[in-house]
Amino acid sequence: MNSDFLISIIIPSYNSEQYIADTLQCVTEQTWQNWECIIVDDGSTDDSADIILSFISKDKRFNLIQQTKKGAPAARNTGIKNARGNFIMFLDSDDLIARTKLSSQLEVFKTNDEVGIVFCDGYCFIEHNNRYDLSDLPVPTQKDFGFIPYKQMYRKLFFANRLTIHAALIKKELLTQFGNFREDLLYHEDHELWIRMARNAVNFYSLPTRHVFYRKNAVSMSSNKVNMKIGEQRTLALHKDLSLISRRAIRAKEQDLYKWLIRDLLRAKRNNEAKPYLKYYIRECTQGKCPYLLRAITLWIRVYITKR
Repeated sequence: MNSDFLISIIIPSYNSEQYIADTLQCVTEQTWQNWECIIVDDGSTDDSADIILSFISKDKRFNLIQQTKKGAPAARNTGIKNARGNFIMFLDSDDLIARTKLSSQLEVFKTNDEVGIVFCDGYCFIEHNNRYDLSDLPVPTQKDFGFIPYKQMYRKLFFANRLTIHAALIKKELLTQFGNFREDLLYHEDHELWIRMARNAVNFYSLPTRHVFYRKNAVSMSSNKVNMKIGEQRTLALHKDLSLISRRAIRAKEQDLYKWLIRDLLRAKRNNEAKPYLKYYIRECTQGKCPYLLRAITLWIRVYITKR
């Protein structure tokens, strides 16, 4: 592998003054030192830009781009447009990566020309009194390590997002060829990118080592739960491909997703938004394609009859 290979680390930042210093510090500690870090400030109103500028004053590999608030997908796309690297890594402004993350992933690319994306495992963490409490990532356990052909990865991704956004290292040429983040998706936009890559015959490689740390925020995770499921539904609707997955498998996934989506919309008192998903769910049940007819009727009553 060419030692001159450059990795562009792209960090969208919005009012991140509480955590951004820790995130930038973990970048400086990478054992692979040929990187640039592009922080895209997405209309922040706090002092995070001053913290970023303090890092730039000590290390010119950091670069700050400021724009009006457009959302994280648009901020990442701004970073991609300005990236000079052969490889791209996305890192959120409150997350962390292990010192050997970049070097471990580059080693895979060195011996696997057919691989387009290398990803790894990691931890969730909550900070308490200057120490971290670790738990498993909020993604399904990845049991298949090593080379994963695109067809197999597509099926895995259709049923669940298998990697957090900072777990991956991707060849920049793939983004040029197949497109950047969809800016109309504010949730599951990374999931949509990965499944789009797999659908376009991009092979993956899974490392068993845990190189990423995802900061767990119970408040934000709870408030975004419904929107995350809507984002997943939109992602799967975009990428149903019968040449890669059976109609039966698609139906099973949709039934399960819609069941939980309807429930969460009702709990959030968003009954009107639940109606189109409920219509699909009832239709599947009454046609004998879904075994949960009684549950569907109960959900229908909650949407159309009760005020709960």
